[in-house]
Amino acid sequence: MKYVILYKSRSVVKLPISETYDVTTHSSKPHTVVFVTLKGEFEAATSLRQIEGESAGKLKRCHREYLVNESKISGFDYATRIIKVTDSRISYRRSLLSTELQVLSRLI
Repeated sequence: MKYVILYKSRSVVKLPISETYDVTTHSSKPHTVVFVTLKGEFEAATSLRQIEGESAGKLKRCHREYLVNESKISGFDYATRIIKVTDSRISYRRSLLSTELQVLSRLI
């Protein structure tokens, strides 16, 4: 999957996965995820598991509520377990293997 069709208000947007910073679950709508991009936030009625599988490895799960685009990671804070993605900060799970962190840190 190179593109994803997303909705914002009454508009429909075809967005390349490469422009996505991260994907998170919606805080108040069940079975809805939010794609965070430079152009804004877009919603889709799907699951993180499905997006992770269809993204061909470009979006990695770092927490049960987050997928991150590994090409948009700008840094790590190992003490507080935070991944820095542009202006936002995302927690990563303790069980994230050190080998996975090493692979992600090489991309910076």
